[in-house]
Amino acid sequence: MALQSKHPLSIPPTYADLHFVRRVCQLVSQRAAAYLATAIHGLWSLRTSAEGLSPASAGHVTIGCNGAVIEKYPSFKALCQTYLDELTELSGAEPHSVVLETAIESAIFGAAVAVCCIEDD
Repeated sequence: MALQSKHPLSIPPTYADLHFVRRVCQLVSQRAAAYLATAIHGLWSLRTSAEGLSPASAGHVTIGCNGAVIEKYPSFKALCQTYLDELTELSGAEPHSVVLETAIESAIFGAAVAVCCIEDD
């Protein structure tokens, strides 16, 4: 068992213990995806109202995202996108009005932009 080999316990976990831990992890990740989708939807709504647009006329927005959880945690980005789609559709927007896109190596792009902004003295 992988858990026992990496984290030796005096009493090995039972199948029920492992099932419980797995379920808790699933619930926590679902909640985290919902929170992320809610925050993104809130910013999208704020931008839409600040520009005097209705949700239906706000157009398509792509959100660049990165990080280990969004990139590597199984199904996290897809679950977050599902919640985001539900929220935007409830607002009256077209399906997939806000899309999450993985921004690979985004730290390098940020550094490149910073270097381009430096003025010659």
